[in-house]
Amino acid sequence: MLFVFDCDCTARPSKPESERIVATEKEPLMETSHATALHSKHAGLEARIRDEQKRPHPDGATIHELKKKKLRIKEELAHI
Repeated sequence: MLFVFDCDCTARPSKPESERIVATEKEPLMETSHATALHSKHAGLEARIRDEQKRPHPDGATIHELKKKKLRIKEELAHI
């Protein structure tokens, strides 16, 4: 059995295989679900950063903290 999830949590069959998360019977689905949740959080942080940067007076400290959180998630994804 094979489960495939796009990294951006949407169904897009045109994504290259290198950008997909794949779970097999040997790899628990829970790990894949965790990765999917991390990708979702990463995308949410990216949207929040973009929104903050569009404000007339963006808060640099807020942007910095959001970017740090986004980087931690990216590092955790790299270890999965």
